[in-house]
Parts: sequence; C-alpha cells; structure tokens
Amino acid sequence: MTWLGLLLVGIGVTDLVYSWTRRPRTAEAAAAATVVVLGLLAGAGSLGPAGSGGAAGLLAVAVAAVSWGESVTHGFGARRYGRPLLVLAVAVVAALLASAAPVPAGGVLADWLEASGLPVLSGLAGDPGRAVLVAGALLVQLSTGNVVVRLVLGATGTTHPLRSTAGAAPALKGGRLLGPMERVFILGLGLAGEVTAASVVIAAKGLLRFPELQAARDPATRARGAGAGPPEPGIHEVTEYFLVGSFVSWTVSLVSLALTAT
Repeated sequence: MTWLGLLLVGIGVTDLVYSWTRRPRTAEAAAAATVVVLGLLAGAGSLGPAGSGGAAGLLAVAVAAVSWGESVTHGFGARRYGRPLLVLAVAVVAALLASAAPVPAGGVLADWLEASGLPVLSGLAGDPGRAVLVAGALLVQLSTGNVVVRLVLGATGTTHPLRSTAGAAPALKGGRLLGPMERVFILGLGLAGEVTAASVVIAAKGLLRFPELQAARDPATRARGAGAGPPEPGIHEVTEYFLVGSFVSWTVSLVSLALTAT
C-alpha cells in the first residue's frame, strides 16, 4: 500500500500546489520532493533486500507524479483530455502491482504515529503504509478530483452549457468548492464505515442544484420561441453537465475509498 499511497500523495500535491501557484514546474518539484521525503519517513527508501526497490521505487513514483502534472498541462493546452486519464490509470495500476511486494514497517513516520497519542493515528503505527495511503486518498479529493472531472467533461465533449453563451450568467456556481467538500465527506464516511450515509450527500447536492436546473428551462424556452438570436442553453444541456460532472466526482471518492481497502 505504501507505493500506491505515495503515488496518490504525489498526484494530490501536484494539483494542489498548481491550484495555488499556477506554476506547473513548481508543483511538480514540490510533488517529487514530497514523495521522496514522505517515502523515507515511512521506511520505503530502504536499500536492503526487504525494501522492495527502495530508492528506485521512490524515484519511479516521483517520476509518475511529474508525468501526471506534465500530461495535465499539455492535455488541457492541446485539448487532448484522454492522455492524462490514461497516464493516471497506468500509474495507479502499476502502483497497485508494486504494492503487492512487502515494504518494511517502521521509520520515523511509524514512531510519530505511535507517539501522537491519538487512537486513530496510534492504530496505524504498525502499518505506516496505510497511513500514507489514507493521506494520499484525502489529497486526491481536493484539486485532483476537480481536474479529473474537467478532463472527463472535455473528453466526452460535455462543456459548460453557459460558458460559450454571450452575456449569459454562469450557472451551477460553487462547483469547484462543493466538489472537494462532498468528496472528502464521502471518503470520510466510508473510512468510518458509514458508506450508506454518503447517500445523504448525493441527495443533498441534488436538492441544492434543483432550483438552478429548473431555472434553465424558462429562459431557453423563451429564446427558442422568440426566434431571435441563438437560443440559450436549456435544462437538458445544464442537466447533462451536472450529471456527468457529479457522477465523475462521486466516482473519484468511491474509487479512492476502494483503494484504501486494498
């Protein structure tokens, strides 16, 4: 689980730092450094026979995190949205296969977890790799989840229905903030063993967005009926955008939850 956790941490840090700085090289360097430092603290950098690759493994994970950042930068720039998704899938599968090999428990991270005094953290002292995996899963729910949603929307051609309409007010506000919040909430409920309670989040989001979806009907109907100028996007376009984005966002949190159970 250590290698998968380090990969998720690297990917999450890449997107989070980029969302703050808007500098891809800075984000990739921060991710690579985080992977190496955290890996050493978790005991994954051992060069011994039980180290499962040791320094080579850390280097491979750091390169994978940088590759993700580069693929996202060029993917959005060239509108080739499928490539970053392919890079992500290959990296996760490779990390899953590598995580099958044992990584020696211990290191500074294990000592810190044991000395924390918190039952939740102390229980992970004997398996620091799981602590890294949970941290990585949580990080991915933030900016990375938004990036994945945008990539899938771009790959499927499901663009923002009001973004290309001149003078139209933006719809479905707050998605970039609500998305991470709901994903963290769903993952947290899942880790706490309350997977069923996550349905409350899904239902709440539907109720929250329903007035905005309903409001898209009348302006579109009037514009089409008047026959003057291009018709404004109607409820079908807005609903498609909402459903695709929401299902991808929920999938990110649910897949992350499944990975933490490996």
